[in-house]
Amino acid sequence: PAFSFASSAPTESFFLKCKSSLKEGNADKAIEFGEKAVELNNKVARYHQYLGNAYNMKLRKVSNFEKLLYAKKLRNAWEKACQLDSKNLEVRKGLAYYYIVTPAFAGGNLEKAKVHATETLKLDPLSGHTLFTKIYLEEKDFASAEKSIETAFKLYLDFKKKHPSETSLFDEKILNYYGYQLIKQEK
Repeated sequence: PAFSFASSAPTESFFLKCKSSLKEGNADKAIEFGEKAVELNNKVARYHQYLGNAYNMKLRKVSNFEKLLYAKKLRNAWEKACQLDSKNLEVRKGLAYYYIVTPAFAGGNLEKAKVHATETLKLDPLSGHTLFTKIYLEEKDFASAEKSIETAFKLYLDFKKKHPSETSLFDEKILNYYGYQLIKQEK
């Protein structure tokens, strides 16, 4: 069928309201609008991505019992976004991290984390190596974690040489954290 702007306008409006609600910190509204966007068109990766982001925001504000519900919804939304757009770096990183930090009884799975970390590595080597560092630390494989963090740090320094005015505070904080974790293990 031919594309019709008129038929996609309400869906896009719900998506934009979801995105705006996230910026305002209103998880409930973001979920409401995100679910409507996905209900109207479930073939758009960013709709699922932002719905997952809304669930992620919500699960940080609810009881431990409710966290299980929102964690599952988050994972399902991001998995669907990943199916629709396998090169979406933010979703890949989010899923890898989800599978690393979530307890196994709630869906955590280091093997699935490795799959997403491997795909992230192809898209963004620095992020991929930081994810693998976290995975190796979880597995208590400190030798591999050290190699991975060294590679990530070299990539980070190369990036800073090529782009001195750009800052990647997230990756810098992550690298410092993982470096600290490795030093702590050596004591």
